[in-house]
Amino acid sequence: MLQPAARSFIVRLFRELQQPLVAVDPNAPLHLEEPSVVERLIKFLHRANRLEQVSLLVRRNPGQIVVSRMRFPEEFLAAALEPSHDPVPEFRAQGEPPLCIGDVLSLRANLLDELHGGAQRSDVALPSGLALHLGWHSGHFHVAASHDFEHFEGVITLDFAACTSAVMLHFREIDVIVNGPWQTCGTGLFAMTSGRTKAIAALSSGVPCVIHARGAHQSSQRPYGIAHSLHLDSIRR
Repeated sequence: MLQPAARSFIVRLFRELQQPLVAVDPNAPLHLEEPSVVERLIKFLHRANRLEQVSLLVRRNPGQIVVSRMRFPEEFLAAALEPSHDPVPEFRAQGEPPLCIGDVLSLRANLLDELHGGAQRSDVALPSGLALHLGWHSGHFHVAASHDFEHFEGVITLDFAACTSAVMLHFREIDVIVNGPWQTCGTGLFAMTSGRTKAIAALSSGVPCVIHARGAHQSSQRPYGIAHSLHLDSIRR
């Protein structure tokens, strides 16, 4: 990428990655060979950074913007992307995880500090972060969040954007209950823009993504979920 246009992309990408709330997942190698992928990454990062700056005017605790990779096992992906004529529930109940579960991603645990009065309970140590679980079922994107401390409570709001030409995946304002059930993502768009075969190949090899996470306002929290609602032990891989 030595052409002037390519160098411009690199400068713009570096500028967005240097923003204080952006973190790059060290466990998820990113392949950015296509200029269109870099351009999408810059666009989604810029949008998330601007949204976070505006949001900080009305809430104390900053969110987190993560550049990572979403990847799903190929052996279950084709069946999981197949649409169903049955109604899709907003939540997937205990014992009914999505058919295809992807790699686990990580977020900071202190995203929920504001919901707990500006600090976590002094009698509970929370050294680890939140685990973010992604899945597919009947053509729908699902997400869940968990923490090792089973009584950790709260709701986080998530935006997802995939940076690839193979699919269009962009979901916003997804409220997810920590240690709660799987949430069906309904406010957004998923389309296999380059065909089903290329979509499966891309999602199974891993696509770069931008995740914007922040603590949801207390009024948006719903009384769902206990630690074993995720039922992660029964996930099929």
